[in-house]
Amino acid sequence: MDLAPSTLLIIAVVMVAGCSTVPAVPDQPPSLEQHWSRDDTIGDSQWWLQFDDAALQQWIDHALQHNYSLQGALQRYRQALASARLSGAEQYPTLDAELTRQRQITDSNGGQSANNQWRSGLTAGYELDIWGRVNALAEQGDLTRLSQSALARLEANTVASGLTVSWYGWQMEQARLALLTEQRQRLQAALQLIEGRFRRGLVTVSDVWQQQQLLEANQADQAAAQAQRDVYWQELLLWSGGDVGTLPAAPSALPSLSPLPESISVAALRARPDVQASWYQLQADNAALAAAVANRYPRFSLTASITSTTSEFSDLFDNWVSNLAANLVLPVIDGGQRRAEADRQRAKVAEQLADYRHTWLQAAQQVQSALINDQRAQQQLASTGRQLALARKNEDFQANRYRKGVADYLNLLNAQQDVLQLENQWLQQQLQQLQYRINFYTSVSPGEVIDLSFHSAAEGSTL
Repeated sequence: MDLAPSTLLIIAVVMVAGCSTVPAVPDQPPSLEQHWSRDDTIGDSQWWLQFDDAALQQWIDHALQHNYSLQGALQRYRQALASARLSGAEQYPTLDAELTRQRQITDSNGGQSANNQWRSGLTAGYELDIWGRVNALAEQGDLTRLSQSALARLEANTVASGLTVSWYGWQMEQARLALLTEQRQRLQAALQLIEGRFRRGLVTVSDVWQQQQLLEANQADQAAAQAQRDVYWQELLLWSGGDVGTLPAAPSALPSLSPLPESISVAALRARPDVQASWYQLQADNAALAAAVANRYPRFSLTASITSTTSEFSDLFDNWVSNLAANLVLPVIDGGQRRAEADRQRAKVAEQLADYRHTWLQAAQQVQSALINDQRAQQQLASTGRQLALARKNEDFQANRYRKGVADYLNLLNAQQDVLQLENQWLQQQLQQLQYRINFYTSVSPGEVIDLSFHSAAEGSTL
């Protein structure tokens, strides 16, 4: 039995329909250990409020408005937003209006004659999305927009974190300079005592020289602290966009820290902007794969037009001719281009799936490392505090024995050096613990501190 060409085409279309689906990517992240809680608690976006520092709040508010890297991330989001609207435009019919005038001049033996030709019309077109290609492209654009939204939140979190580290680094160097000034006063007082004993012939000049050496070392430490303080200030300018205006710049005490939770929820990891950005990009690549596969199959579109042609403009809208057409385009030979594109997109999905799983595990590792480091820093700081208390007792004891002449200067020198070292170490460890705490807060923060709806509205207002 012979089949008509139209029947054969229908059979071919039905046969390829079974191959047009694309498997969904896995919706589950890699499994985590049992100590991760399963509640819905997520981190705080404005985590810096935990430090109860009004000056820091002003700096961060300023940076979120003026930081150039964040502004660049927001512009990339606006680009993705426009691209999403562009990708979704194919879901709707097109309508074009036409109005033309043609003037034809003819030369003949009797002279010239001129004829006017007016033409107007409306043409509409729509692609029937049988294989889901148009819908997949629209979905890809929207998912890419969501990925860029998460990346903008990640950049905002990075700006807040970097500025907070620089702010407390600057505060620590200010405190270090104050400590070095206090230490210098103590060393000078001890030097006066030693010089008095030297003048009375009770000690050798070596004791004087060693004490003077401590003073010189103190002077060098002050120069280093001033340089590091200026470096932190330059970092503050960078994070803030250069112009800090009247932002507060007064020294203040380092904040006290509250205890951290023993475990973190999986929801907090899922809400991280880097995890969300990777997940949305994976879904976008999968949608692109679906579009590439669907692009190998026939496209069916409808066009409708209504036109009017006349030599007189007044008669232009009196006579209309309508036309309705259906178009079916089936790729036959393209040198394997469409198949290669589908294979490329399939490999891209596999690559992004691996990247997503790595991002998820990396996020878990960062949170756990932040908890471990914070706990260790707290223990070290407490131990250093106890060591410092003992060292100060020993310094007072050795100084008293030295005044009475029952101990040599070496014992006092060692005691002084222990106190100086532990005082600086205790201050440095305070900053280290702050940095670990900032790392923890950042690692569980969703970063929802910028209003992306404003940028969406701004994009729409430019149409």
